[in-house]
Amino acid sequence: MGGDQGNGLALVILIVMVLMVVGGIALFAFAGRLLTRKLAPPRRHLVTLLMALVGAGLGWLLVIATFYESTLWPPPRLGLTAAPGFDATVVILLEDPRSPRTLEWRGSGLPFSAAAGEIAVPPSGIVRVRSFGPIGVGAYFEVTWFDGGRGFLVAGGNRGPPGTGATAYHLLEPPDARPDARPDKPPPGAPQSYDGPALAAYIAQRERRR
Repeated sequence: MGGDQGNGLALVILIVMVLMVVGGIALFAFAGRLLTRKLAPPRRHLVTLLMALVGAGLGWLLVIATFYESTLWPPPRLGLTAAPGFDATVVILLEDPRSPRTLEWRGSGLPFSAAAGEIAVPPSGIVRVRSFGPIGVGAYFEVTWFDGGRGFLVAGGNRGPPGTGATAYHLLEPPDARPDARPDKPPPGAPQSYDGPALAAYIAQRERRR
């Protein structure tokens, strides 16, 4: 039953995608014929063909924007590099307006181009930056861990843990943090992501080790 529904939905999406492209071709070809009524047939056919191709391209862009938004507007990508002596179980990013560190981003925000940033993580695993930029709370972004593996954003908030002085935070885990696939169980030594006081205590304890 579920498989039939999935196949039916896929067929509907395929039909809509085809209609978007065909509709773009028909609309621009019709506009081309209207605009070239006074031209000789060879030129009229050429302009109509070019307009149809433009319509096909715009129709395909509409398909991508509708069904493949992450392809048109890829999420920001944050790369982590480890300082010597790093031994933290997780990485916690803190947005702290008092911090002298800035998180630099490359990329113009154009379609098909993702903003990319990189930051060195101290041994404590706690990173304070003045501003998150495009990875503000609520934004999805990709994390590349030290060894090139894909890390996980497991928690975040528009308020920093109490007493930290931060205005927002992100908690990141490495790719192999939960081999038992228990989303409710943090890695050994890491705090529960939803426990503000525990997060604050963990941050204070880790930063004292610097």
